[in-house]
Amino acid sequence: MPYWCVKALFLFSRTPVAIGIFCLAVLSLTRLDFLVNNILYRFGLTFSGAWHQEYSILYFLAYQLLIFTRLAYTRNLKLFMLFQVFVLTSTQDLVYFGLWQGSFPAHEWVWTAEYKLFGFWNTASQLLLSLCSVSSILILLRFARVSVRMRALSIACFFSSKNAKTLQKSLRRSE
Repeated sequence: MPYWCVKALFLFSRTPVAIGIFCLAVLSLTRLDFLVNNILYRFGLTFSGAWHQEYSILYFLAYQLLIFTRLAYTRNLKLFMLFQVFVLTSTQDLVYFGLWQGSFPAHEWVWTAEYKLFGFWNTASQLLLSLCSVSSILILLRFARVSVRMRALSIACFFSSKNAKTLQKSLRRSE
C-alpha cells in the first residue's frame, strides 16, 4: 500500500477522536461558564467589568487553544474551519442555555458582539446565525470533497489514458 494511502487512513481515523474531544471540551467549558454565571452569583459574586473582561479573554483563548491543538492533531483544515465557525458565531451559548441553564433567555442577548453591532440580538437571532453558518460550512465542505474527488478522478483518467497510449505505442513497436 502506498505511503499516502497509509497516511490518509491514519489522518482520517483521527477525525472522530478530534470531534469527540472538541465536544467534551465544549461541554466542560460551557459548564465552567455556568458555574461562573449562575452558581457563583448565588453565592454573592458581583459583576465587575475588570474580572469579566479577563474571564472572557481566557474563555476565548481556551477555545482557540483547543481548536489549534485539534488542527495540529488532525491536520484537517475543514474540521478547523468548522470548529472556528462554531466558536466565532457563539454557538456554544446555545449549548450553555439548552444544556446547563435549561431554558433560553427571553430578553436580549446584550453580552454578545452581535448585540453591540446590530443593537438587538435574541435567541431566535442566535439560532438562525448558528444554524446557517454551521450548515453552510458543512455544505461547503461537502462540495469541496466532491470537487477533490472529481479532480482526483480526472487526474487518474488522464494518467490512465496516457499510460494506455504509451502501452499501445510500445506494443506497436514490439510488433
